[in-house]
Amino acid sequence: MLRPRRLHAPRLAALVGGLLLVGGLVPAPAAAALGDIGYQDRSFTGASGSPSGSKPESKLWWNDGFWWASLFDTVSADFHIFRLDLATQAWQDTGVLLDPRTNSRADVLWDGTHLYVASHVYSTNPATGYPSRLYRFSYNAATDTYSLDTGFPVTVNDYRTETLVVEKDGTGKLWATWTQGGQVWVNRTIGNDLTWGTPFVPAVSGTSVAADDISSVIAFGPGKIGVMWSNQNVSAIYFAVHVDGQPDTTWEASRTAVQGPKTADDHVNLKSLQAGSDGRVFAAVKTSMSSSSAPLNNLLVRDPATGDWASYRFGRVSDSHTRPIVMLDEEHGVIHVFATGPQPPGTSGQSGGTIYEKTSPLDSISFSDGYGTPVINDADSGDMNNVTSTKQNVNSTTGLVVLATNDTTRRYWHAYQSLGGAPAPPVANFSGTPVSGTAPLTVDFTDLSSGSPTGWSWAFGDGGTSTLQNPNHEYVNPGTYSVTLVASNAGGDSAPATKTDYIAVSGPPPPAPVADFSGTPTSGVEQLSVDFTDLSSGSPTAWSWAFGDGGTSTLQNPSHFYAAPGTYTVSLTATNAGGSDPETKTGYVVVSPAASAPTADFSGTPTSGDAPLAVQFSDLSTGVATSWSWAFGDGGTSTLQNPSHTYAAAGTYTVGLTASNSVGGDTETKVDYITVSAPPAPTILTFAPLADAQVKSSSATTNYGSLATLRVREDTASPPTTYRSYLKFTVSGITGTVSAIKLRLFVVTQNSNDGGAVYAVGNGWAEGTITWNTAPVIGPTAIGSAGAVTQNTWVEITLDPGAIAADGTYSFALKNASTTSAYYNSREAATNRPQLVITQTP
Repeated sequence: MLRPRRLHAPRLAALVGGLLLVGGLVPAPAAAALGDIGYQDRSFTGASGSPSGSKPESKLWWNDGFWWASLFDTVSADFHIFRLDLATQAWQDTGVLLDPRTNSRADVLWDGTHLYVASHVYSTNPATGYPSRLYRFSYNAATDTYSLDTGFPVTVNDYRTETLVVEKDGTGKLWATWTQGGQVWVNRTIGNDLTWGTPFVPAVSGTSVAADDISSVIAFGPGKIGVMWSNQNVSAIYFAVHVDGQPDTTWEASRTAVQGPKTADDHVNLKSLQAGSDGRVFAAVKTSMSSSSAPLNNLLVRDPATGDWASYRFGRVSDSHTRPIVMLDEEHGVIHVFATGPQPPGTSGQSGGTIYEKTSPLDSISFSDGYGTPVINDADSGDMNNVTSTKQNVNSTTGLVVLATNDTTRRYWHAYQSLGGAPAPPVANFSGTPVSGTAPLTVDFTDLSSGSPTGWSWAFGDGGTSTLQNPNHEYVNPGTYSVTLVASNAGGDSAPATKTDYIAVSGPPPPAPVADFSGTPTSGVEQLSVDFTDLSSGSPTAWSWAFGDGGTSTLQNPSHFYAAPGTYTVSLTATNAGGSDPETKTGYVVVSPAASAPTADFSGTPTSGDAPLAVQFSDLSTGVATSWSWAFGDGGTSTLQNPSHTYAAAGTYTVGLTASNSVGGDTETKVDYITVSAPPAPTILTFAPLADAQVKSSSATTNYGSLATLRVREDTASPPTTYRSYLKFTVSGITGTVSAIKLRLFVVTQNSNDGGAVYAVGNGWAEGTITWNTAPVIGPTAIGSAGAVTQNTWVEITLDPGAIAADGTYSFALKNASTTSAYYNSREAATNRPQLVITQTP
């Protein structure tokens, strides 16, 4: 309960029933005026405007058993940190300077370690050249004092603005928001509290706003920052979310919290549930409606599961509330909403009046009609306005303090509630994910209890327990487990919430099967029925067959009917709890067309050319032929499917093929199909030697090039007298393919049992200079040989046709392996000289 000052009957009569007496309140000091409610505090004369504003900002915080505030000190004409003495309900100046600018306003945040004060020059007409500053203070619990940290203040932006709100996300990053130039702006720290980035407009819809629209920022769980702003241009209130750890400029698409004719005004105040990860966000907002029964102030609540917003009426236009703020007491499950309302007999609170409170259960939101309960009232001046408090949620330890200002008397006022009394015990509820699986199974449990529990006792059914709010638990052994949660708060323990057989843990899966199968039969004519048999190992429990023609089955041993001819690939996937395995047999089932006589056809390549002509015949018959009978037109035949036949003589030939099977046969005859031409006559070229000579081993330096004979002999005596001969020809006129080469020599003097062998040698010799010592080297491979020769006859030595391929000069060596000499006429002889005869075909 709030503790009002002492009330007097005449003063109460003046409140015309709009201000309700609240019992059990701390007595007011003797100097209090009759009818005052709350505590009149120090003057703020010298400060600009109403220093307890603006709407989304917080001026108070709770730390170390004390309430603290950013208040104006009239002596030094600047803002200091003040501490509330609950015994006297008086604010005590700590002397710690906040901001020396008299026209500044602040938003304060205590994060448990540091005090952050975001201070800005107040103006409804933003302009540059007025830096907004962030101060950071550390707290000394031994002396109950704050000290400014090194490097502070730092600049957040360079604008004077109507509002500036600061918040810290789950990663420790500070965020700030304000409006300027008809847009919603955001900034954040980079790396540490001293370094701020470049302000930016989030890339979401709805950020182009009216000049007097405002924005606010809130951290909510798990791991998110949200910015809410009014947009009177489109009569809507928007909310955009940034996920902790994502790039700073990456925001989820903005959601419309509320939209409709006159549903938006420049009043936004945010809170979130801080215990656990409920994720609900609460927004006290104002509309611009004018019909007396229409809602003027609402509480918006965000559903963490869907991101949607629900709206609950706080007061109607006829109640004339303004500048609402919302406070959350999670311990008792209570929502407190404070707002300015009329001071009777006045009927409007839009320019000041009395501060009223309404409350609602946290989990079943509904506010009573009317003004509500008065918590701050100056009986002599109905100009109370701009109620403010802390960003923190409150409980029986902190109590609840709200601060307001009277702009006529230029005095601060505050009200205090102890929030005593035990709350009702919570109602336990929970969920787990997953609730089934194989061992070991880790389950994440989530507390869904209502009634703001502060303690939790879990029993997981396998002997395991936990006192965490949202524990995880590993089930090691297979089994079915019942889970129980008892939730507690200051009001006591909940009834146990037990979910019987909630967790089902199975044993580890078996190994995946190895798929295999067979089919019978695997070939036949169309309309073929095949019985398939699963041969998989590893105990499969499910089967998936694909038969290659679009047909499928999930039977273990199916039968399948193949209607059309073709070659079909069959696959089976066998599955059990351990996994799956596929087996594919390519071209496994061959279905032939039903039996019918084939239709004969064929081709041959080539179908024309010179004799002898080899032709490759190909069976092109359709249907299924099993035998073939070919007649090639020259008397030749074959029973091969794809025979080859050589035509030896020139002529035109008719070819026939009879293709047959068990049903019958068919003949295809192609008249004059093959044309064979007579081969062209060969050309014979005869060449006389360009040079020839014999050499003698026993006269190794003597030249015998002028002799009329050539001589070959292999002597075995020592020293030997061995003879060899050399011939050189210049060849011209080679235009075709050399098919034969003959060296013609005329035998003289005597018979010989070895006329010698011919070798190709180099051209580096001359008839008039060649000797045994300078003769070209003879290689190991002969290109022709004469055998025995007879005197006074021509010997024709057949040479390798590859020895001469084109025009040019060619040299040959002649030697034998006999001691009996062979003699031949040389080119110097009068008659029967050597000849090189070359036969070529075109």
